[in-house]
Amino acid sequence: MTQEFLTIKKYSKFFTQKGWLTPYGFACGYMHLTEARLGRVYLSSNNPELNTFDVKVFPDDYSAPRVWDTLEGLPAARKRYVELCKLYAGTPARRARKPYEPKTMPATVYA
Repeated sequence: MTQEFLTIKKYSKFFTQKGWLTPYGFACGYMHLTEARLGRVYLSSNNPELNTFDVKVFPDDYSAPRVWDTLEGLPAARKRYVELCKLYAGTPARRARKPYEPKTMPATVYA
């Protein structure tokens, strides 16, 4: 087996092939975050047992959220997250990879 295959297999519990977090990744406490001039957009797990997810938009000054949607089902939450990212940030953000992270690991997640 190649090193690339082993790396993908190692992180397959946490990420889909498109770079989204899996339900397991959300249950481990990870979240998606996009930062922009107009605010920060978060996608996080609310209650894994009920399969609900929070999509929040905070202004830059960390005051109360502008938008706080709780959605049932991961596909609906991802869709709303992308909509809010386009509205407030232009596009979902990608962070810089850490030096120790493999090149095949998606770079869209914050812990």
